[in-house]
Amino acid sequence: MNGTTYTSGNLALAYEPAHTAFTVVNGTKGLVSASTTAAALVRPLARRVASYLCAVAIVIGAVFAGLSFLSLDQTAYDQALASSDRLEIVVQPSDTLWSIADAHPADGVGTRETVSIVRAWNDLSDGMLRAGQRLVVPAR
Repeated sequence: MNGTTYTSGNLALAYEPAHTAFTVVNGTKGLVSASTTAAALVRPLARRVASYLCAVAIVIGAVFAGLSFLSLDQTAYDQALASSDRLEIVVQPSDTLWSIADAHPADGVGTRETVSIVRAWNDLSDGMLRAGQRLVVPAR
């Protein structure tokens, strides 16, 4: 009786009538004995699955960490926006929204958020300022 070989991709099963068992043939490593078949095939798969799971866990952790930071930033922004500690200033010829926000920072937020707060408090649709214009800004 002749032997029979079944092939799928780079993995082949060869039936040899002289033996009572199948032998796994791994296309990249040659002939693998039946006793090492499970270890040779399962270990790389287990390592690959473990590395994918680790990568997924890292991504999920990063997403949750980012969301918590965003939540903290939003809370600080909302508190600064609702703050009643305000001061009225007169815009000078060289002033910009950024320089004003940098000189009069809102508590707990950065300059970019302070610019947004000043724009909201003064109903500014754009960043254009005129010398002599009066603006409400956060008080220190």
